[in-house]
Amino acid sequence: MADSTTGTVENLALVMANLSHSIEELKATIASLNSTIDSLKAENEYVKNNNELLR
Repeated sequence: MADSTTGTVENLALVMANLSHSIEELKATIASLNSTIDSLKAENEYVKNNNELLR
């Protein structure tokens, strides 16, 4: 029984480590996407301004 409990605890520890890693990867992806959004907003503003000048 102790071996089964030890195995379960070890499995849970691995699952938690994997989840922690996945969370960090998702946070990095979110940061990257937010940066892309900011860049696209700035580019969109630039294009809108140039469009107004051309009119």
